[in-house]
Amino acid sequence: MTPPQCGPEQRLATKRHGKSVLAIVCEPIWCNPHPDRSSAKNITEQWHWGQALETMVKQLSIAKLLLRLARDRRAAAAAEFALVLPLFLVMMCGTLQYGVLFYTWNVALNGARNAARSLAVGKVNAEGAETIMVDALPAWVTADPDAEDDIDASATDNVVGSDVTAQITFPSSRATFLPLAPMPANVSATVRMVKEA
Repeated sequence: MTPPQCGPEQRLATKRHGKSVLAIVCEPIWCNPHPDRSSAKNITEQWHWGQALETMVKQLSIAKLLLRLARDRRAAAAAEFALVLPLFLVMMCGTLQYGVLFYTWNVALNGARNAARSLAVGKVNAEGAETIMVDALPAWVTADPDAEDDIDASATDNVVGSDVTAQITFPSSRATFLPLAPMPANVSATVRMVKEA
């Protein structure tokens, strides 16, 4: 590419017509006002300096743009909310999941305790104790028609003075609505009491 040449008249006309600052800065460098006094090599060197200055000005413009974006505080709250929202949702879902899981386990434990007490005092036999444990479970555990196959309730009767046992086990997936966080495979509750009658 041949380096352009221009005289003082062209350079002044450029400034008068409101050309960009980039052209005004670069033109005095690569435009040779006296082409008859400079060699072709000197003109080429001046043109290359003009290209380098043009690249520097572009880099400065990009730096100014990045600095302006860094100082711009508009929509900062929306950006911060977008960063915090996923973590907040994970914490919220985890709290709900483990809360329902612990509540279900507590209800199952109370059912096993009632079944063991009834079996220990002779109010029911082993089959009756198993029915007490299953009936005590929350509705969301037994709502599925196939729940009976997943729920394992067992009771062991014994002689007076020995221990009776009531145990119930079911999948933890039935104990919560949002299975998003890691959970144990099964929920189990076991109660032992001394046989009294």
